[in-house]
Amino acid sequence: MLKNNKKLHKFLLAGVLLFCVYLAFTNGNKVVPINKLIMPDKAVEIITLDVGQADAIIVRNDKKAILIDSGKNFEDGKKIVEKLESYAIKEIKALVLTHPHKDHIGGAVYVIKKLNVEKIYMPNIVHTTESFEKLVEEIEKQEIKLIQAKAGDVLDAEGFNGEFLSPQNAKYDNLNDYSAVLKLNYQGSSALFMGDAGINIEKELMNNQSIDNIDFLKIGHHGSNTASSKEFLKKIAPKIAVISCGKDNDYGHPHKETLAKLDKLGLQVYRTDKLGDLHFLWTDSEIAYQQGE
Repeated sequence: MLKNNKKLHKFLLAGVLLFCVYLAFTNGNKVVPINKLIMPDKAVEIITLDVGQADAIIVRNDKKAILIDSGKNFEDGKKIVEKLESYAIKEIKALVLTHPHKDHIGGAVYVIKKLNVEKIYMPNIVHTTESFEKLVEEIEKQEIKLIQAKAGDVLDAEGFNGEFLSPQNAKYDNLNDYSAVLKLNYQGSSALFMGDAGINIEKELMNNQSIDNIDFLKIGHHGSNTASSKEFLKKIAPKIAVISCGKDNDYGHPHKETLAKLDKLGLQVYRTDKLGDLHFLWTDSEIAYQQGE
């Protein structure tokens, strides 16, 4: 009888230990993947969020983050905030809103209401839409420092090294071409975020030696055939290409022509409509894809 009690005690103890381990790796009812809990020292993570036919990209280290675009609506803004809070990040060192189309600024009001945003970068162009007007009102209300994003300016955000390559001119025919194109540098590697900039902007950038041998490219305009020319892709020679677009979207993004060019160049292509949130770990040796969470 005593032996049986000892066996029962060991069994119960093992069960308690297993339950404690389970709790350590759960958040409410959701199991938290181990790769979310481990962040190598001095590494950077690029997270391209699945916000449908829109853009929202978090770049973070262990304690700090910048945000490039904010999705298209309140729900996208909420997803951004929840993602950052899951990493115990409550401050955005810089919010870059590449241009004033709703699918890039739509979640920004929610974000700046919920988190401390140190500064906002936007190109010098206005848009007569409700989403843009509400954004401007909230920026003024929160008294957030607003900085014009233009070619040649450095991204002033603690913990991040970046520069704006575009817009180079004061006036364009297409609102997409005002996109604030941002290049981030880390440990000898570079990532380029194109917003919705099209082929005309790519031509402007072709003489810029700083776009040679980019490691990570956020493809312009959701994979549209209005961007990602063959000459531009060959010039920058990215190792990784990322497309943010909605599943079965009305625009047919990414277009077949764009995918064909990427395939011909042998690029690793990752799409939010196929894989959901995309996580890339940026270390001193490489930028590598991690399974989404």
